[in-house]
Amino acid sequence: MNRATLVRLSAALWGLATAISLLPALTTVAPPSQLPGLAKVLGIDAHAPMRFIAALIFLPLIFAAAAAPLATVMTTARAWARNALCLAMTGALWIALVHADVWWTTIPVALFVIAFAALRNVYEHFTRRDVILVPTFLTILIALMDLLPWRGLDLYVVGAAALTIALRLLVRDPLRFALAPLALLLQTPFLSWEQRHLGWPALAIAIVTPFVVRPRDRRRWRAIIAFVIYPLATYSYTITTNLSTAEGKPRVNFFEDAHSMLPASEMFRGELPYRDIIPGHGLLEDGLVDFLAMRSRGATYGSVMKARTTIGAINSVAIYALAAAATGSPEAGFLAWLFGTFSGTAPGTLRTVPALFALALTVAAARRRNPRLLFGAGVLSVVAGLTSLDFAAYTFVTLVIAVLRFRPRMAALRAAVGGIAVAFTLLVIGLASFGILGAFIRTTFIEIPKLGPGYAMDVFEAPDAMRELRRFPEALAAILDRASFLYFVWIGALLFVAVAIAQRARRRIEPLLLIAFWIVICAASYAERHHLHFQVAVGALLVTATLLLFRARRRALAAAFTVVLIIIAQPTTHTAVLSMLRQGHGPLTDVFVEIGLPRAQGALFAKWDVAVIDSVKRWTERSLAKDETFFDFTNRGTLYFLLDRDAPIRQIEVPQYETDEAQREVIAAIERNPRVRAALVPVAPASATIDSVPNAVRAPLVWQYLETHFEPAFVEGDVAIWRRK
Repeated sequence: MNRATLVRLSAALWGLATAISLLPALTTVAPPSQLPGLAKVLGIDAHAPMRFIAALIFLPLIFAAAAAPLATVMTTARAWARNALCLAMTGALWIALVHADVWWTTIPVALFVIAFAALRNVYEHFTRRDVILVPTFLTILIALMDLLPWRGLDLYVVGAAALTIALRLLVRDPLRFALAPLALLLQTPFLSWEQRHLGWPALAIAIVTPFVVRPRDRRRWRAIIAFVIYPLATYSYTITTNLSTAEGKPRVNFFEDAHSMLPASEMFRGELPYRDIIPGHGLLEDGLVDFLAMRSRGATYGSVMKARTTIGAINSVAIYALAAAATGSPEAGFLAWLFGTFSGTAPGTLRTVPALFALALTVAAARRRNPRLLFGAGVLSVVAGLTSLDFAAYTFVTLVIAVLRFRPRMAALRAAVGGIAVAFTLLVIGLASFGILGAFIRTTFIEIPKLGPGYAMDVFEAPDAMRELRRFPEALAAILDRASFLYFVWIGALLFVAVAIAQRARRRIEPLLLIAFWIVICAASYAERHHLHFQVAVGALLVTATLLLFRARRRALAAAFTVVLIIIAQPTTHTAVLSMLRQGHGPLTDVFVEIGLPRAQGALFAKWDVAVIDSVKRWTERSLAKDETFFDFTNRGTLYFLLDRDAPIRQIEVPQYETDEAQREVIAAIERNPRVRAALVPVAPASATIDSVPNAVRAPLVWQYLETHFEPAFVEGDVAIWRRK
């Protein structure tokens, strides 16, 4: 009875979808003889509303009644066929809401229904190994977007789904799809724009390889999928769906990019990090990677940003590794990454890569009771410190908690301390060999910690959904809002840690506890800049929790969790954006343009930034010698790289020298450098600020020095330049 009811309910939803898709056909033009009314003013037949409501009422009833014989037949069908048939009919509602076309809502769904009804007695056994069909589907989906002209999002999705399902029913073994996701490599920006949009090679690989692969050593093939195929698929899809891949060139963030471009520019000129320029977040994130790109690929904005994009996409592999380490399931790892990608919580950034891999090794050590893995976690914790100081701190504290809860504890302690000691020793030797060990210690542990108050913001800024639903329990509805759910995840993680951390460590729960603990302490990033940086681990936390519910046979609760995750992920929105990106060729908006500067090649700049660059460039070329430079008091450090000028101070932006000591250091650096012939200053107190705090308020001593020793020389648009007296 329950099975028949499920089929009839799905048929009723199909009828509802058909009624919705009839709306354009029912909304006819008002006849001339129609009585005056709002409908006639709107230009529609006054009978259209009644026809539409009648369709909404009667078509679900008709479809459910007509499906009675089908429901009877499918009662004894194989579970997979019945579930697939119900999903096909329910999916019609998605098609109708995306593209209201009655033929497209009925005919393809009817074909699916006929196919699954005909195959109802065919034995098929679907397992978690079939998750590999997801990257196969994504590969085919992108290929169809590249091959077919725009006919609607549903055409691509339904076509890719039909091909994937047909392949699976013909091949019948998910391991034979092992090589299909590798077709994503042909759609990455490593090929030219025309090659990665061919479509046919990728489609051929996805369709042909399942018929060619014969996995005799199944254990080896599962290992290949876990350690090669899934990591390559996550990496390739991330870089394939990047905005810069669609436009052909990366977009420049004139303010944020200065944190890495300026240190790299100074290092490219022969200066040393920490001693001559401050990598604020960490040496790898702020300077070294960009410097190596300049040395190997050329000192252009495009080459540097493409290198950062290429390396930053490894973050997707780290998210996959974290969830796979926590569950022991590569399929769960892939689904965690997929959730992060669809929900926008898996950014392609280098900043979190070492920290996530260190956390993955920590989690794997706790789950497998293998203390040797903590050695690698210790090594990567130090590497994380070179990449991003804050993430290194979060990871180190989590590692300490893992060691304290580990049994045997001394073995874990020796492994973790050994890894940290080896990595730190190599770091000290390396820094000392370049003569910057003292500068590194002073900058990292004394100067940078003092900068916190200058960047602090308001206590809490609620997203729109949480402001509108402020009272309990109505506020819980905001959990489905994409901008709000991360706050609820953090609260849930906090409550879980509060309860579980006092209990004895258990292999099944310990990985989840460590990820939750890392997320909880990562909230420190919100305290300073309102960043929700813990988002990178949210997919691993939620998918791991859902899998544990399934393993504990809490299937109803696990199914509810799954539905909530799908709603939050918003796969339709992601697919629509993907379609837009694949259809684009060049800049998707006229706001971003290319400029002719040699160092600006290969990148897109916002027009308002182009105006600033052009004004400063014209004045400096006319008024400064090649070896002369300017002092920037407007937080536009990227100008030094673009114009190939030396930065006269160590600091990147004004908030980095708010203390009296730092301001005096800046003044002294300008005073003893005769090549500093000008100063770029704010046109007005409210311009070129951070958090709307005027730079003159942040660094009054420096501002007083500029007013005394410099005089106005040039004003144009948002650019004001003072000449040294």
